Amino acid sequence: MYCVSICGKSLQMTDCCQDKTSLYEIRPEEKELFAAAIVFGDWLAEFPSASHDEIAAIRKMQTFLRNLPSAPPPNFNADYGFRIETSNEEMGHFGWWSVSGCRAMLEITCCGHEIESEFAWVLCPGWKNNNDLRFAKDGMRQASDPLKLIGHEQSIVIQASKWSVAV
Repeated sequence: MYCVSICGKSLQMTDCCQDKTSLYEIRPEEKELFAAAIVFGDWLAEFPSASHDEIAAIRKMQTFLRNLPSAPPPNFNADYGFRIETSNEEMGHFGWWSVSGCRAMLEITCCGHEIESEFAWVLCPGWKNNNDLRFAKDGMRQASDPLKLIGHEQSIVIQASKWSVAV
């Protein structure tokens, strides 16, 4: 068993979801979250600095989201998101938002921008879905117009990647 930390919250996982071929337990009220994640990916793909490789990673992850609750395909690994940075290198970053998936888990997270809510939705194939959606709408609102989150001397840095892992 090991722990991962998302937005300051520790999650215990046993061998990173041993049954990677099960369906995800998706609740009807989460369809809006996945639709928002797909629209968020479209916004990132249209961002001026998005490279061809980043756009390909976004599209791969979006295809996976559209096919939920299906199990992830073999060797599936992709993510996309952005973080807000400042020109002052000593300040660090001012929040991040991401959608990430692999054979072991799917996660949609946002970690605070000043007074904004943090949100973490994490699920492994075959696991009981106990995600708390109280802050989901706020996370979706933040990702729906990322430019509103930028302050003085801040900028958005997008990140999207895909990779394969030998099984």
